[in-house]
Amino acid sequence: MRRPSAAIVLSLFALAATASTPYVRSFDALPGFNTAETRAIAQDARGFMWFAGDSGLVRFDGQHAQRFAPSDRPCRALSVSVDEIGIYAHDECGQLFSVDANGRSTLLLAGSGHHVRAAASSGSHRYAVIDHQLVTVHGDTARALGVTVVPEPFGFPRLLPVPCGVVLSTSRNSWLVRNDSPERAPMALHHGNGAEIGDVVAAAGCDHRPLALLSRFPGVLYRASAGDATRMSALHVERNRGIGLAYRDERLWVSYDIKLLAFDGDIMTRRFAQSRDLPSGGPLLVDAEQSLWIGSISRILQLPEPDAQRYDASAGLVSSHAYGIVAEPWRGAGSVLLISWQGAHRLQDGSVENTSPLDVFGTACTTLQHTWYASKAAWQLDSASGSILFPRAPGDDSSITQCIQVNGVDLAASGLGLIRRREGQAQPDVLRPALHAGGPAGISALAMHDERLWMAEGDEVCDVNPWAPDQAADCRRCDGARSVNSLLEAGGNLYASAAPLGLVRIDRSGCYPQRLDDDALGATPHGLSSAHDGGFWAYGNQAVLRLLPDGRDRLRVVERIGRSRGLSSTAAVAVLDIGQAVWVANIEGFTQINRSRPGLVEPPLHLAPLRASADGLAIHDAQILPASTGVVDLNFAGLSFREPDQLRYRHRINAGPWSLPSASSRLTLTRIQPGSYNIEVAFQQAAGSRWSAQERLRFVVRGPWHSTWWGITLIAMAATAAVLAVYGIRRQRQALLSRQRNEIAADLHDELGSELASVRVLSSLLERADLSEGDRQSLAAELRESSEAASSNLRRLVAHMKSGATIGQLLAQVQRLAERLCGASLRLHFALSEADNARPLPALTYRQLYLMLSEALSNASRHAQATSVALRATVQSGMLIVECTDDGIGFDPARIEGNGLGHLRERAHKLGAKLHIQSAVTAGASVRIEVPL
Repeated sequence: MRRPSAAIVLSLFALAATASTPYVRSFDALPGFNTAETRAIAQDARGFMWFAGDSGLVRFDGQHAQRFAPSDRPCRALSVSVDEIGIYAHDECGQLFSVDANGRSTLLLAGSGHHVRAAASSGSHRYAVIDHQLVTVHGDTARALGVTVVPEPFGFPRLLPVPCGVVLSTSRNSWLVRNDSPERAPMALHHGNGAEIGDVVAAAGCDHRPLALLSRFPGVLYRASAGDATRMSALHVERNRGIGLAYRDERLWVSYDIKLLAFDGDIMTRRFAQSRDLPSGGPLLVDAEQSLWIGSISRILQLPEPDAQRYDASAGLVSSHAYGIVAEPWRGAGSVLLISWQGAHRLQDGSVENTSPLDVFGTACTTLQHTWYASKAAWQLDSASGSILFPRAPGDDSSITQCIQVNGVDLAASGLGLIRRREGQAQPDVLRPALHAGGPAGISALAMHDERLWMAEGDEVCDVNPWAPDQAADCRRCDGARSVNSLLEAGGNLYASAAPLGLVRIDRSGCYPQRLDDDALGATPHGLSSAHDGGFWAYGNQAVLRLLPDGRDRLRVVERIGRSRGLSSTAAVAVLDIGQAVWVANIEGFTQINRSRPGLVEPPLHLAPLRASADGLAIHDAQILPASTGVVDLNFAGLSFREPDQLRYRHRINAGPWSLPSASSRLTLTRIQPGSYNIEVAFQQAAGSRWSAQERLRFVVRGPWHSTWWGITLIAMAATAAVLAVYGIRRQRQALLSRQRNEIAADLHDELGSELASVRVLSSLLERADLSEGDRQSLAAELRESSEAASSNLRRLVAHMKSGATIGQLLAQVQRLAERLCGASLRLHFALSEADNARPLPALTYRQLYLMLSEALSNASRHAQATSVALRATVQSGMLIVECTDDGIGFDPARIEGNGLGHLRERAHKLGAKLHIQSAVTAGASVRIEVPL
């Protein structure tokens, strides 16, 4: 009953090898890249993924895709490889080009009648097939290696990088070119007629692992030892097209058109047939985090945990509803008992066998040499000597949860109480310790801690003497808990999962809730189990977490297992940490996850180009931005592809406090003020894990022009010029006022002085007593005329200095003057409207124009001997035009230049007026003045 026939074992193993498709992350579309035709995949030293295909060469950081090409020609990229210097690609246009760390693409080889047919790089060596010669490439020069490639009837030759060099494959021959001596003649791997080795499309190995090559069609997998690459043998044959090879640890992955295979040595251990998640095979790559990448016919796929093995009904289990996982070290390191809802199965040395004919329920457990589990009819105790059945009454709750061994005595917690079996005892005892006053009860959890046996029942946790577990117990209640379902000692403390409190730490004084730096576990874990590093696993409906104590009442998450690790569901009911693997049981079966991931590197952080949203400007480190920059967007990505949804980011600006961790990979700065900015960004792969090294980006936002040194200089110069201008204007005004005062004084002196002097003289003459009455009356008349003349001159001077005097007032005063000087010979013609008459004149204009007309009228009345004088005034095109014309004896303006004409021209210059003087001998004279208003 315990060991089925060999045929059944082999059939079950075959079913295990064709387990359901693992968790696959699909990239159906990347910006600017057609993922349906991926020809090659590579990862550079910084962690970027590179894809070659129909859209050219594309770099991917997990969130953003960027396309690179040496020109605008639409050339399909056929290969991509990396070395310590940069990225190299070869396309169907016969070009070999490189991309450096800054994203600049350089065309290395093309043109001049030559054609690049294949290219690859390995380490720091670069190779190419140019025309029909195998060459090494240094910079943009090539040197022949002495291998002539026979022209291919179909397609191109292929250069395939391997750890020790490259493999050159044609339809007729293949060669191995080693990095240690690229100058020497290459070593031939195989000489055949094409049908035997076919068209090699991928190679792996060539270091401490065997060299593997895969032919195109049929898909023959060849392998040779690392020591003798020339002797190859066929390991596997598929009547499908071979596409890609990749080593992950010691396991070789092989992709074909419609399937994906895995080999451990000479044995095929995994086989994934074509499905919705895995539409086809394609070029393979194992990245730095040991994820397997596949370029399928419709999209790019990623298997974050390709070595996870699932066991469910398709693998031969009676039921996919997993319930418990038990290690049996006394049967061998690889022996594991899988407990499902309707049976138990033992996995040993890669074989699955049915061990129990009973319907099983309840979680099984093991001590040092025994396995306990319960069925619907009995308890069963597996031992080296056989099976012992322990009958129970129908309807009893006899589920077994946890068990331990104390001094050779097996103790198990069950629904009926504590089960004890001593060595040599035929049947186990059911103990009913007095946990509380209510009497015996079922025990849900059991553990040893601080040399005491601890048991949980309901919301109480009790400890007793382990050598007398049936004695009275010392109990304490976990306030707020409905039940305690698991107990475990880790790190010197006793932990429990209590509903609905979550995780609690228990000591003799009580229960203390534990704080987690990740809330993904949920309020009620299903259970706890020991971990390999001294911590423990906690699992429930939402997550499977490995925890380590971090302070007295705080737990740190150091590992998370989810769908990216191969689980079909995160609702786990049991976890077993054993050897190099972690087993997880859930409602969909059992998953074995290989812990060995050699060569893992800490993923770096990538800062995508900063962008100023206002004008779409790409911002680089140490760049100076204009003052108009209003919004700046920073995109970043941690180059971790295993669980990108678990990445957390934080940032700080100018060495300020760090922001709270967030899943957002974008930082937007608004209302940017002038100044220097130093932005630091870091990420962690999951909450509680170590933060990565910071990436920094510095930029400067210029202030407005008036805050720069040159702006301040211009403002200072302008202010100085303004001060000087104001000072100059003030001095000019003071000079003008001084000149006006002098002119007024001169006018008072010239025009009033003589009149006032004559008034004074006449007044003194009138005081004489010897005057006759006739003389006295004559002197009085002269005195009256002098006083009136002085008064008239004073009014005129006041009117000249008055601001706001109008054109009408000026003409009225000029008319009075003309009537006094010219008398009956005067003719007036003033063609002005009421608005023009009311238009004000500046005081200077009023005075100078009056004096100019006074001079013209005086000349006409005193010197011209005129019988007729005409005075006309009008306003035309913004000009006041006044003209004085007489019919006198005239003069020659070219020969006569007296003080009067000179004064007229000087006063016209002061006003900015136009002066026209026309005269001739015996032809009269005309003075025309045009003053701008």
